[in-house]
Amino acid sequence: MLRIDFRNAVEVPKTNKYTCSLFRLMLKADGRNLSRLGMGFPIPSRMVWIYRMDCPYKDEKRTKVDWDEIERKATEEVLDV
Repeated sequence: MLRIDFRNAVEVPKTNKYTCSLFRLMLKADGRNLSRLGMGFPIPSRMVWIYRMDCPYKDEKRTKVDWDEIERKATEEVLDV
């Protein structure tokens, strides 16, 4: 479910859901503040970090972000699954 809100935060700027607003805030945050936000919201902040630093794509042209993979990686890393 987080992947949908994250995608909407990036692609649909007028979405008003709380988690979309949280993702937009995290996308604007510098590394230090993203780390602070991660104390309260570890999976969403890890999703933003993955999106910024190691974004997985569905195609070779790197035009379609793989939102499912971002959420899967973040959840796995945070929960040590």
